Amino acid sequence: SISDPLVSLSLVKKADADNHLIIRLTEMEGKDKTVQITLPAEVKKVVRTNLIEDEIETIPGNGNVINVPLGHHAIETFKLIL
Repeated sequence: SISDPLVSLSLVKKADADNHLIIRLTEMEGKDKTVQITLPAEVKKVVRTNLIEDEIETIPGNGNVINVPLGHHAIETFKLIL
């Protein structure tokens, strides 16, 4: 689940290069925010990637609830290492 109704989960898929999970979020309100995502499985690491899944930065957090930053009108991609 996603804590903000104005953030859309637009993609869930297996990563191209490995067996990790890719999610893509879209911020639709036009405000910078941090969104809480609750997952059915525990995450060991969260990595922000670009659209072609090149790793950009590690986002602090693990467990089944993670917080990810989103810019206004952003489309952000994250790799979840389970």
